[in-house]
Amino acid sequence: MIQWRKLIVILAIPFVLLCTDGIVITQAKSLIEHKEITDLNKEWTITFNHPINKESITSSSITIKDEAGNDFPFTFEIDKNKVKVKPKKSYENYTTYTLSVRTGIENDKSKLLKNSYKVIFTTNFAIEDLKKIKPLNNSYYHGQALVTLSYDDGYRNWYDKALPLHSKYNMPGTFNIIGNKLYSDDTIYMSPSQVWVAHDLGLEIASHTQNHQFLTKKSVDEIHYEFDESINSIESLLGKGVVSTVAIPYSDYNEEIRKIAIQYFDGIRVLGRETNVPNNYDPYWLKSYPITNKIEFADVKKWIDKAVAEKSWVIIMLHGITEERLEEYETTPEILEQIMKYINGLGKDSILPVNTKDGVKLTK
Repeated sequence: MIQWRKLIVILAIPFVLLCTDGIVITQAKSLIEHKEITDLNKEWTITFNHPINKESITSSSITIKDEAGNDFPFTFEIDKNKVKVKPKKSYENYTTYTLSVRTGIENDKSKLLKNSYKVIFTTNFAIEDLKKIKPLNNSYYHGQALVTLSYDDGYRNWYDKALPLHSKYNMPGTFNIIGNKLYSDDTIYMSPSQVWVAHDLGLEIASHTQNHQFLTKKSVDEIHYEFDESINSIESLLGKGVVSTVAIPYSDYNEEIRKIAIQYFDGIRVLGRETNVPNNYDPYWLKSYPITNKIEFADVKKWIDKAVAEKSWVIIMLHGITEERLEEYETTPEILEQIMKYINGLGKDSILPVNTKDGVKLTK
């Protein structure tokens, strides 16, 4: 699993001090304190000068909100003059949270607190805890087979289940991101910070269009928008020039869409259930094999072995990475790890792992 640490806390709260075991009400002056916390499931203990009236604390008395203003779930326990705040889930990476205590809380003598206060804390991922994927050395390619793990949609479970495996096996790959999900509140998808971490570790971040719609049903202007805006969404986070390939939603693709897509991308991936033979394929119509919840490792092994025998490029399309694989296009972390182990076991002289962008560059 990914290791987490370094929660930097910025404290700006009148009449409050942040101590090693929590927040203590004192008669101190306003202050700003910077402090590192080593637990993404940090529990906050708020200590008052006197026992408090439990009945005076409501759901609005103490809140935690993320930087978008959404409520972060937690429970709290009251013991005399202490309130322990327990998050129901881990804090997100590179996200700022605000813990607020509002006026209206009474002590055991029914006297109101005079001041409200806030704790503002920002989470920071210790990137050194995962090894970065080494950039491709072009000299490794001498006409052998290529393999690409290409993920569609931008699911959050990639971050927990797939990314650590890519780091462990030094395995490149491509995360195809839906532009309008990048800054949404939908927790099914990776947050901007998680996409940034994947990029920083060496995964290719590519487009899956802006709205993930059937392109053959769109006008020319709408298709241009789907490509252009998706690039803008991703590059606003990662920087200009990052996006150079796209995975077409639903593989809903034709020659007219191809003519538009080549204005934006160097490589375009669809379905196809075929390998791509170097010097005899269209980089703007890259074919791939989809992994579904019915596909086992033995099936994927056949695709890889075929590519090795042909010295072709096999692109493996993935979606969700879950233990249950309830959805049609899901697979398990165990199968994914088997695939990576097998690829590495064959050796780079037999089959070279690449992301989509590098695969196009090597075989053009």
